[in-house]
Amino acid sequence: MLRWHIHYNFLLLRLLSFAMDLHWARKQQQQQQQQRLAKQESGTPEQQQLLAWANSIRSSNPKARVEAPLPLASYSYLQHFVYCFYPPLYIAGPTITFNDFASQIAAPPRQSAREVLTYVARWLGATLLMEFMSRMLYFNAIAKYGLLSKGTLAAAGLDVRPYHFALTGFWVLVYMWLKFLVIWRFFRAVALADGIVPPENMGRCVCNNYDIEGFWRSWHSSYNRWLVRYVYVPLGGNRTRLLNVWLVFLFVAAWHDLEPRLLHWGLIMPAALVPEMSVKALGRSHWALRFADTALYRHIAAIAATFNIIGLMCVNLVGFVVGMEGLPPLLSEVLGQVGTAVPVLFALFCAVQLMFALRSMEAQKSAAAAAAAAAAAAAGNGKQDRAM
Repeated sequence: MLRWHIHYNFLLLRLLSFAMDLHWARKQQQQQQQQRLAKQESGTPEQQQLLAWANSIRSSNPKARVEAPLPLASYSYLQHFVYCFYPPLYIAGPTITFNDFASQIAAPPRQSAREVLTYVARWLGATLLMEFMSRMLYFNAIAKYGLLSKGTLAAAGLDVRPYHFALTGFWVLVYMWLKFLVIWRFFRAVALADGIVPPENMGRCVCNNYDIEGFWRSWHSSYNRWLVRYVYVPLGGNRTRLLNVWLVFLFVAAWHDLEPRLLHWGLIMPAALVPEMSVKALGRSHWALRFADTALYRHIAAIAATFNIIGLMCVNLVGFVVGMEGLPPLLSEVLGQVGTAVPVLFALFCAVQLMFALRSMEAQKSAAAAAAAAAAAAAGNGKQDRAM
């Protein structure tokens, strides 16, 4: 029997999602009522809302299913109960909004058995990899019990060198990412088999991130979307983003648990994110974009991203592994010695260059897909015009 507070955090997200979606649906209906009275439009607000909802659930775009308010009759106690206690997603998610969940109940998205089986096979592969890491790589246990910082390994006669600290920090984060990937993909696979398509939580490998914003879009992605919809946007969105990020990360820290290391994490993360956002805004300025295609611009961005990765790794180690007391020994051993710092920074610099290349390929692929979709839509419209 699971302790109640283990899964209460996710239940809280679902309760808030239902309440906020219901509030926005009522608000939209009131606005439609006022517009109808002002313009004498035909159709009641409820009928107009039904039409908008029907269009949204037929859409294959998840964003449309999330944002389109449902008819008020859909916000029933039964729907609320089913959503809050849906077994596949009850314990650990992924987090799905009420609008999205109810839309999929009304009109299940199309997915083939082959797609589900392929996803299950990928989950099995990730599970086997995690089992291999658990038995062959002991970095997580070393970090968890502070064996390096306490000098336990050195006292046992083992030769502890600075690069051991660097490898421990790296592999602990990889293991943590893989552990959550296995957990979330298991529950998502069960939901997929049941006909519900929750968001994918791990959209990108942990080793393929060089900025904090991008990292949080792809790590626990469903929670990130929940935060944007129900916390960030109501607080003012991009208009007050430099203030909002502090409130959002403090909420995330408190939501996880009221521990000192998580509160430290909730304060350090926005302190690192705000300068990153400022530098990105500077990089998008008119004078900076003139040099965007030059090698100098790319290398400067790679150097900045290298130190960004160091900061991102340190903050997550503080919040979820070693705490504030475990960070100074790690930094002093890895970056405090030239013989270790130079290879580590150079390796990260080269990795960032590869990430830039991957992002460029992804952008080209997305542009090609968008062009193909536009061409197909134009061809379909042309056929309809000829038929008429």
